[in-house]
Amino acid sequence: MNSLDNLNCPTYICSIISHYLNNRKIIVKTNHTMCNHHPTGRGCPQGGVLSPLLWNIALDNLLNILSESNINTTAYADDLTLVISATDRQKLIDLINNTVQIIFDWAQNNNIPVNKDKTNVMFISKRKIIPPTTTIINSVESTKILGIIFSHNLRFDEHVHKKISDAYKYMNILKNYVSAKFGLSSKKRITLYNCFVKPSLLYAAELWFNKINNRSKRMLTTLDNAMLRNTINAYRSTPINCINILTNTIPIIEIIKCKQKINNLYPKKHHRSIINYLNNRIIPTKNKPKNTRIIIDINYKHEKQFIYCVANFTSNNDTTTNCLHTKYYSHTGIEEAIINTTKKSIKKLTVLNNLQPNTSIFLRCPKKTYLTTSETFVSTNTIKLYQLLNQYSLTLCINYKSTSEFPNIFSDNIKTSHNFYDKKSFSILIKNESKQILNVIKQNCTKPLVIILNENKNFQLLSINQAITSLTTGHGPTRDHLFKKFNIGSTSRCSSCEADQNYNHLLSCPIFTDILDSYNTVNIDNIENLMVNLLRENKFEQFAMDIHKKLINLNSSII
Repeated sequence: MNSLDNLNCPTYICSIISHYLNNRKIIVKTNHTMCNHHPTGRGCPQGGVLSPLLWNIALDNLLNILSESNINTTAYADDLTLVISATDRQKLIDLINNTVQIIFDWAQNNNIPVNKDKTNVMFISKRKIIPPTTTIINSVESTKILGIIFSHNLRFDEHVHKKISDAYKYMNILKNYVSAKFGLSSKKRITLYNCFVKPSLLYAAELWFNKINNRSKRMLTTLDNAMLRNTINAYRSTPINCINILTNTIPIIEIIKCKQKINNLYPKKHHRSIINYLNNRIIPTKNKPKNTRIIIDINYKHEKQFIYCVANFTSNNDTTTNCLHTKYYSHTGIEEAIINTTKKSIKKLTVLNNLQPNTSIFLRCPKKTYLTTSETFVSTNTIKLYQLLNQYSLTLCINYKSTSEFPNIFSDNIKTSHNFYDKKSFSILIKNESKQILNVIKQNCTKPLVIILNENKNFQLLSINQAITSLTTGHGPTRDHLFKKFNIGSTSRCSSCEADQNYNHLLSCPIFTDILDSYNTVNIDNIENLMVNLLRENKFEQFAMDIHKKLINLNSSII
């Protein structure tokens, strides 16, 4: 409440919040009975709509005190991180103790308890150093900040090892549901992995991936392979590219690289306070001002993967109309395309015309942009536009028109502008990148049945079980892998017809004659054609199950 008073908050609002916080009670219902009411002494209601705002108001005073001390402070909810530097060790220790004492004093004055178990200091150094014993709080070699474990050398191998250990715990839980006879389908298991385990594993991966060693990267790959193999009940000797195709997922290392690539393409947003020191020379208007010397008329057209913009600008001193044509990728976003075209138009005007200070420019554009709104964060192009207007002392009057008439004069020879991206396009980019990676995996796959299955239109409807995995990867009717990998049996040849067991051996072996006859396989000379026919008739899944059961009955010790 003191913080609200310091912010000159109206009395009636302070009164409402005071009644909102005082005389609150906790009631717990157990076994259909109500416990006694327990009054709450302090704090904001957990999950309350006002709680984050009230906490920010309370913390604001501390942040102001720390900023006056030139301490680099980062606050997120109730987590406070300080970055302190000094020229020598003793000065650094003294500065740490003084800063920590400021925080403790503030917390005590405001009746806010500090969790000393979670409060520590970490000295950042490339080599291991002996922590001092003269600091107020405990010194550690690693600490967790917003879910990420930072080591003293700013490496993240410890964080990755912890995440992998947790993921294996999740895997053991999932194993209870992946029996070949009962449990969740492969679709649900893949969904659990992609939505439950993988997001936790890859949290902030685009930031820490370049700061881990090769051993940690191999551990990530091993975990990913084990998880995916478990989802479709694949043998340990199954090629990993086949598993990626059957699960329709890309390797975890490629996912992280894709996230890094997208993160680098993310438009750099800056807080609006950066342009507060500049004069606001952008004014929304409904009509053309009388003293306007220059008119810029922007139109755009969105076609397939490109956004085309054309800017026509005229001057009172010059009756000719100049044009500027620009071209952007569709993921740039129309707003960003218009802002960049406006900036380029004004730059071109400064070259063509000797613009006088305080010149007024009238801009007509077909879509409202955040140039005239109070967005908290603005793009780099917006800042450059503000700087350009201030540099030449220009005023930009913006009028939004309802229609856009685009001239049909564009050609593909127009150079595409820089790769500006908007947030909505990232999911499309990730999907396209994943498709390209999967196509490369398919090209390197040596199992034709896996490719046929993946390219079939009914592939998304199938639940990939152990029978389908075994048949398509060559681990079903062919027992060569059992002989080579596990030394099971005296030979890799079929015990019935003494033939080498390959994919097409299934069509000639007398062991499977009764199954083949039931699926009408006359005049089919290879297994690929058989598989295409069965997929077309939606019988492939049952066919794989029949083959699988036959092999189990023949020799359960081999399967």
